[in-house]
Amino acid sequence: MHRIRELRKSKGWTQQKLADEAGLAMDTISRYERGDREPRITEMGMIAKALGCPTKDILVDEVDCPQSTPSREAKSGGSKEAKSA
Repeated sequence: MHRIRELRKSKGWTQQKLADEAGLAMDTISRYERGDREPRITEMGMIAKALGCPTKDILVDEVDCPQSTPSREAKSGGSKEAKSA
């Protein structure tokens, strides 16, 4: 999954404008947005560059999990300093 349509619309661009800026065919952009086809990493980079954002901003995290894992201190209920205070 990706956020191409969302990012394109936030710039007020048409599919044709994004296609022109990215050097891709409008039909290709349309297929990506509909989910008929997934962009390759090189195409994702071209789209990101055209939109002026890092490639990672286009990607959507499909897994519903935390961004980081809790530290050992958090798992054990806090630091030693906090426990002795």
